[in-house]
Amino acid sequence: MTMEERLEMMEKELKVVKRQKILSWVGAVAFFFVAIVAIMMNPQGNIAAQGKLLDEIRATRIVLVDKSGMERAVLALDADKGMVGLVMRDKHVGASAVLGTSGLNLRDESGKPRAVLAFDADKGEPGLALFSQSGKARALLLVDKDGPALSLRDDKGNQRWFTPSSAK
Repeated sequence: MTMEERLEMMEKELKVVKRQKILSWVGAVAFFFVAIVAIMMNPQGNIAAQGKLLDEIRATRIVLVDKSGMERAVLALDADKGMVGLVMRDKHVGASAVLGTSGLNLRDESGKPRAVLAFDADKGEPGLALFSQSGKARALLLVDKDGPALSLRDDKGNQRWFTPSSAK
């Protein structure tokens, strides 16, 4: 392995670490949301609402808004699809994160997916896809019944590098 190849490999690993940092940030935001709810609870586990104690809150949708009334976080249940999701937004048209029961979707300011971490519960297969600014899948990692597969692609969708198991 040449020095240039080693540097290229280290640069790729650095990019992965940076992406993991972003995913950690999204997890911290979700933790913060849960912490806010916990702070509102008293020692008996009841939520205080305008001075009254409630034993339970039942809702299909909870919305957090900023001072201007803009929806910044929405925790909702889609009963028809049997899905629960948390959507968080930077600003009105800013980047967003969607955390659902089957994965995590990070979107840029234009709403295009940039990183998707998903789990297919029916097949038991996890996957990670990283997208370019143009919306093309550039890196795909999948673990299926045959093992792990990794594919790196150019912006036209052509495979530039892949593991032997992804060459199916």
